[in-house]
Amino acid sequence: MRKALLKVHRYVGLVITLFLVIAGLTGCIIAFHDELDGYINQSIFYVPRQNQPLLDPLALRDRLLVDYPDANIEYVELETRHGKAIKIYLDPKKTDRGYTTLPNDELYADPYTGKIIGARLWGDIGQGWTNLLPFIYRLHYSLALKGVGILLFGLIALLWTLDCFVAVYLTFPARQKSHSRHELTQRISHWGRRWHKAWKIRWFAGFHKLNFDIHRAGGLWLWAVLFVFAWSSVGFNLQQVYSPVMRTMFAFNDAESHLQKMGSPLELPGISWIEARSYGRQFARQAEQQYGFKVLHEATINYDQRHGIYRYIVKTSDDQHIKQGRTRFYIDAQTGALKHLETPRLDKAGDIATNWLQWIHMARVFGLPMKIFVILIGLSVTILSLTGLFIWYKKRHARKAGNRFL
Repeated sequence: MRKALLKVHRYVGLVITLFLVIAGLTGCIIAFHDELDGYINQSIFYVPRQNQPLLDPLALRDRLLVDYPDANIEYVELETRHGKAIKIYLDPKKTDRGYTTLPNDELYADPYTGKIIGARLWGDIGQGWTNLLPFIYRLHYSLALKGVGILLFGLIALLWTLDCFVAVYLTFPARQKSHSRHELTQRISHWGRRWHKAWKIRWFAGFHKLNFDIHRAGGLWLWAVLFVFAWSSVGFNLQQVYSPVMRTMFAFNDAESHLQKMGSPLELPGISWIEARSYGRQFARQAEQQYGFKVLHEATINYDQRHGIYRYIVKTSDDQHIKQGRTRFYIDAQTGALKHLETPRLDKAGDIATNWLQWIHMARVFGLPMKIFVILIGLSVTILSLTGLFIWYKKRHARKAGNRFL
């Protein structure tokens, strides 16, 4: 069994090495995605502060739908700030001939006048430096190959997850033969001591042993963190595997557990976006009284045609450990009724596990220390992948050399 698993680890490692190196190095960069993107695109992300009232993002949405008749706007950021442009996301519009093609899908508007001051097609490196960070982000999770890349990286993440267990098994001491009860008892008593060697790095034993120890001991010391990043990657890219596995082990309070898709998408909601926000504010006030948290600010609102609902999101006093809002109100797009509520107070084990997997992976918690930690993990994944590749190369070279002398 050990020999078989060693081959599995070897060849799975060869398959996933390139992908993990790319993911590790790009992950080091996108840990500071927002900061770097803002620095590169200062001219369109920021405007001079003015002593004027800020525009209502939903009113701006209505105006832009007239100016961009080939686009839909299904997602709106509600929080506006002085000196910061309003970001608008455009979606292709469905027509009898299919979906429209948009030259840009992100607009940046002056928060005081609504004037468009910048635009880009997110992730299109052909537009130059303005898309450098989005392009690196696309490389990180899909090799910039859209649908097929997302699926491919999901499969790689699944192989990585499974290989985590194979790899830790291979660090266990090789089984020894025993011919008596005394020898068996002695073997068990010394097993931990023998395994302890796998955790050590022989810093001055030569390059090849150092390379091997870094690969084996480094993987052991970081095993739990590597598993978190591997399995969370499955969650991001391969929900058809992640969701069934997690739901067999944990209970969830998420929308997937409570909302059903409609027979056909509801393209035109019965209530307007402004009405939906009004309902959302009403439900938020009621939730404040019922659950005892305080709404700090509105975050986003978006329309989901497949479920026929508006998703109104706010940040509350319960969400302070993360940057984004976590309290979501699912509002019936026909009647304005509240169909479901997600808030930290109602989270179940599956919600908590999934949220933390995502937050750690994306460095969304604990500020700068977590971003630095994610960079170190990205570098570690790269080093472990390359040391494993070097081990394979040396053993392959040794086998070939041995065959020449047979």
